[in-house]
Amino acid sequence: MKKTRGTAAGWRLQTLRATQGRRRTPEASGLEVWVSLLGAEAERYGLTRERLLAEVEYRLARSGIPLREPGAPRQLPDLPCLGVMVQVQTPPGDPTWPFDIEMFYLGGSPAKGPWSRALHLEWCREARGVVHHHGREVNWQPLYEDLGCLLEEFLGEHQILQAELLPSWAAH
Repeated sequence: MKKTRGTAAGWRLQTLRATQGRRRTPEASGLEVWVSLLGAEAERYGLTRERLLAEVEYRLARSGIPLREPGAPRQLPDLPCLGVMVQVQTPPGDPTWPFDIEMFYLGGSPAKGPWSRALHLEWCREARGVVHHHGREVNWQPLYEDLGCLLEEFLGEHQILQAELLPSWAAH
């Protein structure tokens, strides 16, 4: 997504335009994107779950990965899923806030029966950095840049990952 500065309303308009025409699939197919809940302090300073979700979905859709239609928010995702967990430490009085981003890909088990919903962590990466807090302003740009780098890494490895998960008879 083009990185711009401006008002929240301007960003929402840009996101709306950027996400129009996303390729969505029925609930039974496609990739679900799941973003963890954020701390109240980070949300108060403009880092929202909705914006992170929109950023990830936009980049995935732009690269041709079908996305599952969004449903009601849940604490646990359906499979397959690309998950994003973000933690921001907000020490009082400190202008530097450390953050951690963990991005992971979960697939369902190919097994049938009672273990058919078993989780398989098939890909996971982490990034750490800091954002700077100045009064009522936080520059979230380093966090979004690291998120973008993790997404690019996932997209680069996604084709290889999918090929490895195919049954051997389907590859012929």
